[in-house]
This record gives sequence, structure tokens and C-alpha cells, in this order.
Amino acid sequence: MGISFGRTAFKKDEVSLVLEKIKETRKKGMEMMIAKRRINDQKGPSTMQDFTCSIEPESLVPGEYVVHKTKGVGRFVRLQSEGDIGPEYVILQYADGMAKLKAQQASRLLYRYYQ
Repeated sequence: MGISFGRTAFKKDEVSLVLEKIKETRKKGMEMMIAKRRINDQKGPSTMQDFTCSIEPESLVPGEYVVHKTKGVGRFVRLQSEGDIGPEYVILQYADGMAKLKAQQASRLLYRYYQ
């Protein structure tokens, strides 16, 4: 079953599929972090930079899933500029609506969702 991109709300089975994928991804990520921490412990003190997963908003592709630190899983729609000088925004779609996030904040708050 595929996930559709042309509507505003998710179906129940799509939500279940996404939540299951999040759990799998989180488990794999934790395993990778633990393995990396073990290697770094052998080499010496580690830095938090080793564990960053943040993304640059310009690297996102429309339709790609992202995880917001506090809001959860959403779908990237587009980058939007407010005039020539104004700030650039990341537009995200969630199950209950749309969100607009400054691109500068997005690099701190968004993470790529790996399937």
C-alpha cells in the first residue's frame, strides 16, 4: 500500500504505517548511536557533533517526510520566500493542517525521516 500525496489528511492505515516506520527508524538510530558511542569511548571523549541528524532545508524534496522535534512527523511541501529581502520559510503538512517554519529554525528543529 502506498502513501498518497494529493490530499490534506492521512488515513488511519497510513498513520499506523508511519508510526511503525518511526519506531523501526528510532530503534535503528539508537543502535547506530550506541555503536558509535562505543567506538568513540575507545578513542576518547565524544562530542555532541557526532550525533547530529539535522538537515538543511534546501536539501528537502517536496513530498519527503520530516520529523519536527516537538510536532512530530510531517510532509515537506515547499520553501517559500516572503519578498526579495524577507525570510525564507519551510512549509510542512501535518495530519491536522499546515505549518510554516522559518528556514533558520528548520535546520535546528527538523530531522530527515528515514524509511
